[in-house]
Amino acid sequence: MYGNTADYAAMIKDMVRRFPTTKLVCVGFSMGGNIVGKYLGEPRVKPVNVIAGIAVCAGYDANRGMRMLMEWNGFRRLYMYAMAENMKAIIRRCSKELFTEDVKNKLGISERQVFNSATLMELDDVYTRRLAGFKSVTEFYIANSSSNHFKNIKVPTVFINARDDPIIPPPLLETIRDAALKYDNIVFVEQKFGGHLGFYEGGFFHSNPLTWQDRMVVHIADALVEVKGEEKEKFEFKEPEDENNVTLHTSGVYDDTDAESDKEDVMQKWNTKEGARLRMEKFKAEITSDYTSLDSSDQETPAKQTPHNTPVLKRKISNGLLGF
Repeated sequence: MYGNTADYAAMIKDMVRRFPTTKLVCVGFSMGGNIVGKYLGEPRVKPVNVIAGIAVCAGYDANRGMRMLMEWNGFRRLYMYAMAENMKAIIRRCSKELFTEDVKNKLGISERQVFNSATLMELDDVYTRRLAGFKSVTEFYIANSSSNHFKNIKVPTVFINARDDPIIPPPLLETIRDAALKYDNIVFVEQKFGGHLGFYEGGFFHSNPLTWQDRMVVHIADALVEVKGEEKEKFEFKEPEDENNVTLHTSGVYDDTDAESDKEDVMQKWNTKEGARLRMEKFKAEITSDYTSLDSSDQETPAKQTPHNTPVLKRKISNGLLGF
C-alpha cells in the first residue's frame, strides 16, 4: 500500500534491536519516500536512533496524484496503465494466496474485477482499499498520504523533487513547498530537471555511473549524521560545489532558478535568527502513541485512522534495509 508503514516500522525496530548504538537515517524513493515521510510524522513511538529522513520524488497527496495520473499531459495516462498492469501481474502471481474463498467472501472481492481493472484507482477501489478496511478509495488515499503528517515530523527531513517529473507534476509540489515554509524540521530541494528518480549527468551518449541524486543523498545523509552527533543549535546545509546550481531559499526551500545576485542575501538570512532554520532543540520531542493514525485533534487533519496492523516479528529480517 502507498502509505502503510507497519513493515517499515518493524524493520527499523529490528535494526535497532540488533545494532542498538547505530544512528539511522530513513531514506525513501518514490512511494518509499511517501512511506518515510508518513512514518516520521505519525504519532507512533519511534526509536531515538532515528535522527533524520530523506525522501526523493515522493507524491505526498495520493488523491490529487491519482487524478493527475488520469491526464494525458506528460503521457501520465500511459504511466498509470503500466503501473496498473505491473501491480496486476504481482497479484496474479500470488493469486492462490490472495484470493482464498474466505477472503473473497469476507471482503466481497472478485478476481474478475481485479484483473479487469484498467487503472490504479480502479484497482484500489475494487481490491486494495477493501483489504485495508476503508469504505471508499478517497478515504484510503487520505489515510495513506504523507502530507497529513508533515506537522508532526520531529527530526530534520529533506524532500527532493524535480519539476519535470512525469509522474509527480509541479502542482503536487505545492504541498511540500508550503510545508517547508511552515515547519522548521522540513527542507525542500526542488530541481528543474531530473525526471522521476533520474537526475542523470554526464556525456552526450552515456551518463555518469553516479547520478546527482546518488551523490546528493549521501551528502545530505552525512551532513545530518554529523549535525546530530555534534548537537549543534541549528542545522546548516552547505551547498556542494557544482551540484546542479541548487540555491538555498529561506524557510527551508531550495531551488535552482533564482538569480545569482540573490544567493548571498538568502544565505545571510538563513543564518540569522529571522531566517528559517532547523533548530536541533526541537528534534528531541517524543511521541507516545504506538498507533499509525492521523491526528484527530487538528481540525485541518482528517480523523480517519490507518488500520493498526503492525506485524509481530516471528523471525529475523535478513538484511534490514531501510531504503525503498
